[in-house]
Amino acid sequence: MPGRAAAAPPAPAVSVAAVTMAHAQIICAREALAYINAWKNYLNAWNRYQLALPGGTYEEIMDAAILLDQAAAQVGTTGLQLITCLAGYLS
Repeated sequence: MPGRAAAAPPAPAVSVAAVTMAHAQIICAREALAYINAWKNYLNAWNRYQLALPGGTYEEIMDAAILLDQAAAQVGTTGLQLITCLAGYLS
């Protein structure tokens, strides 16, 4: 029927559980992003280390190894932070 406006759909009801879950996702998103970035840094450090091995000087290899070690520690730290965040919303 022309000229007749369609009825607007009813507004969705928001439950406390949905708000809590959305809040959990926002909080843990920060930790998840840090974890992803830590892995990206680790992969870059690993690549740099492998490139330093063939024909690299002792100093170049050791610098790359130190960066790789620091990146691995960051993956562990951010992974634990993410697990801790997610564990807080279990139960």
